[in-house]
Amino acid sequence: MKGIIIGMKEKRMLGADKMTVGLIAQLKQDDSTPHLVSVSPAHQVSDALQMMNTYGLSQLPVLEEGKSVGSLREGKLMAKLLMNRDLMQSSVSEVMDKGFPVVNEDIGIETAVRYLKTSPALLVEEYSRIVGILTRHDVLNAQP
Repeated sequence: MKGIIIGMKEKRMLGADKMTVGLIAQLKQDDSTPHLVSVSPAHQVSDALQMMNTYGLSQLPVLEEGKSVGSLREGKLMAKLLMNRDLMQSSVSEVMDKGFPVVNEDIGIETAVRYLKTSPALLVEEYSRIVGILTRHDVLNAQP
């Protein structure tokens, strides 16, 4: 499926007017990173940082029972840790920021861009389940 989508995009058969966040999420999938890397509010901050380092991520959604309850952003988290290194042993719930917007997989790229003007990422929902994350970078790469 991914090959077909990439081929259509390269041949300009899949323009911005046909792109959805679900298609963009499929385009970005590869074998080196899981579809959705997340942490729970109960995870330790040190574990969350390790996950970010392992997968080369600058942000993580915080999910509880499949629902978004917050987010971690590397820059903000590092600033907090510089002020108080003991937070490394704290739970994510003590340092997390508000969650990323959650959008349906069928929304178009134009709507995604509006959300990404104020948020560094979007969570993609399919059948009431969060199945992926899109960043500003992902959307820029997907545009023809």
